[in-house]
Order: sequence, then C-alpha cells, then structure tokens
Amino acid sequence: MGEYGMKCEVTPCGYITDADRPSLNVPIYQTVGVSDGDAITATEKIKAGYVNLDGTCKNTLQSAKEFQKIEIVTGEADSFDPETGIVQIALQTEITIEQIFQFVVIPKLIKE
Repeated sequence: MGEYGMKCEVTPCGYITDADRPSLNVPIYQTVGVSDGDAITATEKIKAGYVNLDGTCKNTLQSAKEFQKIEIVTGEADSFDPETGIVQIALQTEITIEQIFQFVVIPKLIKE
C-alpha cells in the first residue's frame, strides 16, 4: 500500500510455484477494488486449487508460455487471454479454482 493508504493498480500478493515443476513461477496480483483480506484469501484458494490439479493439467500450465500471471478481480467473470497471458479470477466466481484452470485456461492453451 502506498502513502495515505492509496493502492497502485496491481499489487503482487503471491506466486504459484511447484517443486516438481521448477520452471513454473506464476505471480498472483491483487487489482484495484480487491481488499487486502480478500486478496489473501483468494491467493490461498488459487494456490490450493493448483495443488489439487492432476499432473496432466499441471504439465500443460508449466509448458505454456501464454500462462504469465493471475489477477484477482472484483465481479463475477473469470477469463483467460492467451494474447496477454493473464488469467483473471473473480472474487465472486461461481466455479472452483480447479474448474477455472481446467475449463477456462487449459482449453485455450492446447493447440489444435
């Protein structure tokens, strides 16, 4: 947090890392409008969701150059843009973190 409690647009709040996949190091950011408490809770859920993925999903994420960072955002819509490499996970998401990786992110990473 900056002087007088002002926040920058995006604040780093953690990383997805994996001892079995040392090249995987994806930052997780808190965006404007997301409280510090919500960011901490969401970061822990994201990390736990990654841990619960099977090996195939983890390998896909590790090998994808398009998977660059995760942003915790306000609202209800989860998204992944392979052009920017940004996954946006909404605080009010109605699906699990595992489902976001499996059904929102990974299908866009798999090349036809």
